[in-house]
Amino acid sequence: MNVEKLAQTPAREWPSEADAVLLQRLQDQDADPSQRMMAAEMAGSLSVLNDDLARALAGLIRNPDEPDELRATAAIALGPILEDLDMGFYDDDLTEAPVSPETGQMVRDTLHQIHQDEGAPKEVRRRALEASVRASQEWHAEAVGEAYRSDDLDWQVTAVFCMGHLPGFDTEILESLESDEPRLRFEAVQAAGHRSLADAWPHIRGIIRAPDDDLDLLFAAIEAAASVRPEEAEATLSPFLDSDDEELAEMAHAAIEFAGVLREDADPDYAPTEPEPPTTALGNGSGGR
Repeated sequence: MNVEKLAQTPAREWPSEADAVLLQRLQDQDADPSQRMMAAEMAGSLSVLNDDLARALAGLIRNPDEPDELRATAAIALGPILEDLDMGFYDDDLTEAPVSPETGQMVRDTLHQIHQDEGAPKEVRRRALEASVRASQEWHAEAVGEAYRSDDLDWQVTAVFCMGHLPGFDTEILESLESDEPRLRFEAVQAAGHRSLADAWPHIRGIIRAPDDDLDLLFAAIEAAASVRPEEAEATLSPFLDSDDEELAEMAHAAIEFAGVLREDADPDYAPTEPEPPTTALGNGSGGR
């Protein structure tokens, strides 16, 4: 088994030695850079992550001699485990966390230190902040606010991404939804979905009803609709169920199902409204991706 074969295999089917294969490639500075990148991406999978891999990823982040892109990828790879630890998924006696509490704290400290290091590459600092907000800490509000107020579009994009994982930034998310900058608007749509921001519904609905050539934005809006306004998601998204674009139809179906779960939790007696007729060629099913 090697990194290339692992990349072609679903994580749930990885063999027991997958962690050792990934660790070896991460630590081999003479290995092909693209393979180390793949290893860093896969090492963050909760099906394989352990203390050794987490420490190896953190070591890459801290090492200025490693390529910037690899360091940034290593940072992002550690985000999911921080989120799971923060949400208490391993608080019961039946589920063992992939990493120890000490390793989890080391990861948080590493990401914080790298973000604070103004001498570190911008891309690495940005990804460190984006990964670290998956487990909210006191320093995040100030860091995200500062990034949003900067004149650097890259930092603004990072800030809006982070706002989807932090409370207290509803105004900034709504402001970014009206931005002419596609990257900011895309992140704002996702952030609104993460925060279940009801006031964002007119923007989300507008994107869905009149999609342009930005299919990534449309996909983000479809996904966000389920949590932003679950009571209207089915009627709004139903026209896409017959799309010739299978990915689009599948995403709409998944969003409608998720909205249904949210509706039932909020109101078991809820009755859906009639589906809205498609108003665009994409809604008619002639779109492609």
